[in-house]
Amino acid sequence: LHSFPTRRSSDLEIFLTPQYGDLDERVLDALKYSDFQSKDRQLYRDALIQGVAFEVVYTDEWGEQNFVSLPATEMIPVYNDTMDGTLRAVIRIYSTQYSALETAYKVEVYGEDSVKYYDSVSGYNSIFFRDEKPYFYGQCPVVVFSLNPENTSVFDPILSLQDAFNLAMSD
Repeated sequence: LHSFPTRRSSDLEIFLTPQYGDLDERVLDALKYSDFQSKDRQLYRDALIQGVAFEVVYTDEWGEQNFVSLPATEMIPVYNDTMDGTLRAVIRIYSTQYSALETAYKVEVYGEDSVKYYDSVSGYNSIFFRDEKPYFYGQCPVVVFSLNPENTSVFDPILSLQDAFNLAMSD
């Protein structure tokens, strides 16, 4: 099951009070709303291919908690420098094609209390702050799903075998 980042353990107590009803029912409703089975399938697929996958928890336009899997090739996790290696932030960098001649680059920084948005239109020569949206999670709202410590794909060990087989068959 997914767990949404929370600020403190007392936040959980809010859900357990009678005015919010049964916690299990609320969690199941949130998972059904977000179509977690389909999204988890994508997350696992990305992790198998890339070795690591990223899922961002957010509040959608209707005020509901939701999550989305984002490409690992766009994500840079930033950990603290202590032994526990706590995730402090994630930087997302991606491009948007405005026209055949113009490509814009977007940067999103998911921190502990907000996400900051930056734009760049002429490569990475200059980046401009665009917006900041606060959130209540109290921690970075990105889940890093890693298959192994090396973040290698499940296909990496067999690629050389497949290449050798293909070479042998072509001779």
